Amino acid sequence: MSSGRSRPFLYLRNFSRSIQFRLTVLFVATFGVLLVLFCTLLFFEFSSTQQAEFDAALFNHAVDMSQTIEVDFFGRLSIHSDQLAEEGKVFPFSLGKAYLQIRDQKGEVLMRSSSLGNRQLPFTKEDQALLFGQRVTFKTFEPGDRLPSYRLISYLVERQPGVRLILQIGVPLNLLERQKRGLVAFFLITIPLILVLATFGGLLFSRRALNPVRAIIDKAKEMSPSQLSERVPVPPEKDELRELALTLNHLLDRLQQSFESQERFIADASHQLKTPLAILRGELDVLKSRPRTVEETGSFLVSASQEVEYLSKMVEDLLVLARVDAGVGTLSIKKVRVDELALEALSRLERFAQTKKVKIRFNLEETSSVPFEILGDSDLLQVMLRNLVENAIKFTPEGSSVDVHVVEEPEFVLVKVSDCGPGIAVEAREKIFSRFFRAENTRNSVSGVGLGLPIAKRIVEIHNGTIEVSEAHPGRAGLGVGALFTVKIKKN
Repeated sequence: MSSGRSRPFLYLRNFSRSIQFRLTVLFVATFGVLLVLFCTLLFFEFSSTQQAEFDAALFNHAVDMSQTIEVDFFGRLSIHSDQLAEEGKVFPFSLGKAYLQIRDQKGEVLMRSSSLGNRQLPFTKEDQALLFGQRVTFKTFEPGDRLPSYRLISYLVERQPGVRLILQIGVPLNLLERQKRGLVAFFLITIPLILVLATFGGLLFSRRALNPVRAIIDKAKEMSPSQLSERVPVPPEKDELRELALTLNHLLDRLQQSFESQERFIADASHQLKTPLAILRGELDVLKSRPRTVEETGSFLVSASQEVEYLSKMVEDLLVLARVDAGVGTLSIKKVRVDELALEALSRLERFAQTKKVKIRFNLEETSSVPFEILGDSDLLQVMLRNLVENAIKFTPEGSSVDVHVVEEPEFVLVKVSDCGPGIAVEAREKIFSRFFRAENTRNSVSGVGLGLPIAKRIVEIHNGTIEVSEAHPGRAGLGVGALFTVKIKKN
């Protein structure tokens, strides 16, 4: 029972922590403050406008009343007007009693309406001075006896030369106050209702706005290491949520690339390491089967050394391959000189070339003050150059040469490596960049593990470059047409 009762409480607590709830609260609070401010300004504007219209009507009424005042030869006052109704009410201010009072220019009361009784409408020296300057003044006052507020107008009337009268009319503000109270009551009812509707609208729109986020969350929960090819849905609108989805998909791309790199590394290593290890194990078993002569032991050591060298080269290539498969994030990018990297790679391969009796020829074509400069990882670029040149040396016959040509173009740096070997068949030119691929005619004549060219291509690709293979000496008779590898990497 207690757990059932706590579920709604837990739901409300979790919902109160959600972005949807916070967005709704922020929206309703902002909208509510603006709505209250707007209604306040509207109320004051309405009060000011109504007060101005009320004063204008009161002024017109005072002018009309002033025209009904008559002063006879003896200075006696009389009013002939049908605007005075029963109980002292004056049209159009009929909600309550109205008061009328006439003073002389000194301020003495000459006449007043019966509705005033023994009371007098207020009139001070300051009011008198202001009235003589402006001819009309307005004032709100409380007549007392729990009566509502009244609006008082004092109007200067001139009937004969040198004779000034002061007409004062007080009318009730019942209608104006009733309108104000009605407007306030309207605001007190409509503002909460509007805020309630805004709350539901805010919940609806925030939920709709966060639907793409919810879809991303649901999709991310479904994903597993076995489903790395899946991607989160991308909203069609070009907004921040679309950018978030694209960013997450790019992150998943890199994660997938990293996982696949590890899987390929494990698969390649397990497959390629089996053969040399099996050979070593077999030779060790044969060596231990009976005592061997010095010649037999030496022959075994030479064979074992070759297998260990093969294993070392393969492990080194696999580690480089795993690094380049991990993507650009693992690179140490900086400005490097391709000509300097090429010279360093050639210096390391000079002894190997001498052993093969192959000559290396190096050429440069520069056109700027800072030639051959690109952004890249110097270690990987040197591995790429070394693999291409080493591959060319392996396939070049004794007494021939390998040409390394570095060319600078306005936007690119080209590296061309050509040999005088048998060349590469057209149908095999794509396959040579596959891992562990060895052409049928070279498996026994040329040593290698089939990783040099795939590594070189992968390094070029992560540097946003291209690598192509073609014939080095097309149409040449009597000698091999050779292979020409052209690497093109963009500057900066």
